[in-house]
Amino acid sequence: MTAEEDNATLEALLRATLAGLVDFSRIIVMRSGSDFDRPPPGMSAYDNLFSDAGGFEPSLINLYNVGSLIAQGIVDGWDTTFEAGIPRKS
Repeated sequence: MTAEEDNATLEALLRATLAGLVDFSRIIVMRSGSDFDRPPPGMSAYDNLFSDAGGFEPSLINLYNVGSLIAQGIVDGWDTTFEAGIPRKS
């Protein structure tokens, strides 16, 4: 699998942090595998790129299942834990 989107998104968020627009310590990166960067043996790169291997929908479901728990935990613990930020551990 590839991760170019993560790098580009984090670079944009880093620039926004340097401009004082984003708190970089509050970023969560969540990934879910849905496709692969190389075809299996016997499949061309073209066919691999434009085929539906069936992983996209389950990856979205997985992201929702985990992400909704994380979001609910942040909302539930905002006043007691997250509003002030979590101290960095050295």
